[in-house]
Amino acid sequence: MFFGLLALILGVAFTAIALYISAAEQPARLKLIAPSALAHWKTAYFRGFIIQGALAALAGLAALIAFFDGWYWRFLVGGLIILANWPYTYYLMMPVNRQLQAVETGAAGDGDLAIMGRWGLLHLARGGMGLLACVFFVWGIWAMLTAASLATAL
Repeated sequence: MFFGLLALILGVAFTAIALYISAAEQPARLKLIAPSALAHWKTAYFRGFIIQGALAALAGLAALIAFFDGWYWRFLVGGLIILANWPYTYYLMMPVNRQLQAVETGAAGDGDLAIMGRWGLLHLARGGMGLLACVFFVWGIWAMLTAASLATAL
């Protein structure tokens, strides 16, 4: 039960950060002039990459341990979904990240704001993946509790 709860806690942290970035930070950033928006994105990107990458990896690991501990398939599915953030980021988001990182901050223009807008949509999908993983984690915990209560009733 411990690793299932840990997966849920880490998954919720990942999802909350992703949704905060999409709902608050990204829209505010896009209201800035392009050089300021890009400077903010570059600073936030590095920190966010470390935090969210670690949370996704740790939540996935905890979910996989929970799966092998009790063979509750919901943890396997949730763990694979949250771990899918890594290839999603690498293959779909990283080209956009590199494109934004290559722009000199002072030379940023409206075209770069459009690229940041695309980055925001891609990032929103990460929040959706985290949310879906958390649904499976809650479902897994519910299945564990149901099985435990049935076992004590017998």
